[in-house]
Amino acid sequence: MHAIISKKNTRISIRLSPIIAQIIVIISFLSLYYNYRFLKGTSSELDGRFPDEWATASWGDDHTAEWVKKIDGKSVVWHWHFYSKIKIKKQISRTLLVAQYTGWDDVYFGFTDITEVANRAYAKRWNHDYVRMNGVAFGDFAGYNKAEVLRIAMKKKVYDAVILLDADAVIVDLDQNALDLIPESMLLTAHRVKRSDESYTTNINNGVTIWNLRHENMSEVNGLWIDRIIKEDNLKKNRRKLGYGDRRYPSDQKELHLVLGQYADKDREKMINAIETKHFFYSEGTFVKHVVRSEQNWDPSEGLLKRKKILEDEVQKVCEKWKGACENLEV
Repeated sequence: MHAIISKKNTRISIRLSPIIAQIIVIISFLSLYYNYRFLKGTSSELDGRFPDEWATASWGDDHTAEWVKKIDGKSVVWHWHFYSKIKIKKQISRTLLVAQYTGWDDVYFGFTDITEVANRAYAKRWNHDYVRMNGVAFGDFAGYNKAEVLRIAMKKKVYDAVILLDADAVIVDLDQNALDLIPESMLLTAHRVKRSDESYTTNINNGVTIWNLRHENMSEVNGLWIDRIIKEDNLKKNRRKLGYGDRRYPSDQKELHLVLGQYADKDREKMINAIETKHFFYSEGTFVKHVVRSEQNWDPSEGLLKRKKILEDEVQKVCEKWKGACENLEV
């Protein structure tokens, strides 16, 4: 009798195993979906990490300032250069912030060390402030910093626009007025990836963008972008907890495209200025050269070393063409 019962239990166990496995898969999927779709953690909750006093602080006559903040035990450092406090050389009707960002200890940190020379030279020449953010605001991907730079720039309430530059983007024309490229009626200007697309397409390169901080949709778009970033980061963390691999590489550009895609065409016509001119045309850009990678490898390689050399050469050309522009940048 005992042997028969044992066989029955075995058969029952075998029958239940596939059902249990299916239940586990369903629970895992629902957990991932919940974290992505409904998990709380939005842009409205970030002020505790980047307090208001950062946005409203005054430094008197100092031309530089440094903010340091710990996020998840890691430092985020903002280096500000207030060239707007220098005697005005050019008459400008709107205020612009020239901004870059980078993570710590990677090749792009070194890229920013190179490109910020020309980018700061531009800012100083036009009496625009410059800021460089070092660190990671969300998760472990520095690309998400773009949205945080915009959020802080809005909170300061002194800038009309921001030109946001990737580490591998360098301004090569110090005479070009960046504000001429962003109409006051539009939210942002960026390079149109496909010339055949509409001028309000969401398919833009967000490695070089100019944002109109006074646009009626600015706060909403920035908030939606940050919300998507936080949910995506939480999803990634949850996948790790459940034992899934990180199959998807994080993309700040993808999240921005999805946010902009939520708006109807008639609304995007009043928001997106996707230009087809060569101002931001990657490495052929006439105003900003964006020396992007041509390979899929993000690790140091021959491709990255080649890009580093190109950036160094472009900065040198700028410093030689505009004599003295790259000097005394700490003033």
